[in-house]
Order: sequence, then C-alpha cells, then structure tokens
Amino acid sequence: MFLLCCCLYANAQGMRYGVNAGINLSKPAGNVDADGVKMGAKVGFRGEYDFKSAADGFYLSSGLYWSQKGYKSHPYYGYAGNITSEVTSFVNLNYLELPVHIGYKLPCCKNLSLFGEAGPYVGYAAWGKSTAKVDGKKVSSSSKIFGHNGFRRFDTGVGVQIGAQLFGHYQLIAGYERGFIQLSKDSNAGLPVKKEKYRNSSFDITLAYEF
Repeated sequence: MFLLCCCLYANAQGMRYGVNAGINLSKPAGNVDADGVKMGAKVGFRGEYDFKSAADGFYLSSGLYWSQKGYKSHPYYGYAGNITSEVTSFVNLNYLELPVHIGYKLPCCKNLSLFGEAGPYVGYAAWGKSTAKVDGKKVSSSSKIFGHNGFRRFDTGVGVQIGAQLFGHYQLIAGYERGFIQLSKDSNAGLPVKKEKYRNSSFDITLAYEF
C-alpha cells in the first residue's frame, strides 16, 4: 500500500482502480477431511499502478477484499447413540484480505492483453460460523469459533493470478492462494478429526472492471 501511494503521488495518470467480484473454491491444506471444495464469494476493490501503460509492461496491484473460505466435511456416522445417523460439519470463515502483487502484461492485439501476477497477502477473519447437520437437518450452530479453543483470526500467505484484460477496462482473473498460518488451535475446534492441521488453500475466479 505504501508503494501504491508513492506511485500515485509520482504519476496520478498511472493509477487505476475498480471493483472485483467472483467466487472462491476452498479446500484447506492439512489433515481436515474435506468433502471436495466449498464455494464462497470474493468481492472487493482493486487498485493498479501501471509503470508503462494500462495494457503493456510491469504493474503493481493491491486491493481490499471480502473473501469467504472454509470447508464441508465428509459425512461420518454416529450421533446421540444412533450409529446410522449421518453427520456433516461446516466451517465458514469470512476474511478481509489485502494482497500486494507485482505483475506483467503482455499485449496480444489492440483490445486484449494477457497478464500474470504474484505476491503476498494478509487476512483477518472478521467473523465465522460452524454448523453441524444430522441427516440433512441442522442440529447445532455457533459463531464462537475463534479464540483459545477455535481458530486464529490472522492469516498470511502468497497468491498468484493469471488473466486477460479486454478493451482496457474488463479483466477476467483466475487465482490461487495458499496460507502459511496453522489456523486451528485445538483438536475439538468443530472438526471431525484429532490434532487437525488447517491452512487456507483456495482457487478463485473473478471479474474486474477498472476505471
């Protein structure tokens, strides 16, 4: 963000900003018994400083995003003495994320450029919820999943993105983020496994419009 501010003061014409929206496909890294990927939203603001031009050369990007992550467990059996009951647990984590990426754009024709970017991100889980269902019916739900017996709120990691820029303003972006922080503090943090290891890992597909 400091670098973006410096660039803005140095050359206001090189700075662009816009909105970004799409989906997250999350499946935690670790020993969590996740059932496929969990779909969530990714929405926010994107800022970009183009060192050369809006369609060619190196650029610096950042933003502020609301990003939904978490998982759905594989079904397991046994609830209240009934060994045939099917139990499924869900964890939803809602992050505010700030990435800082360096990228490069390669023009292909007049109205199309391809680009790739990579860099670190930091995130803070502002709120979340764990839910358990038995035979498809919700039996428990709690938003008290952070703290001593739950999850850490702070996360940091690295992200990479590739995409296409159309007509100078529209961007279609596919990305991957991998967290570095072990998020689960306790073996009974709403998960169906013991001594779990839980790090964020997610793919995202978003559409951006830059002014």
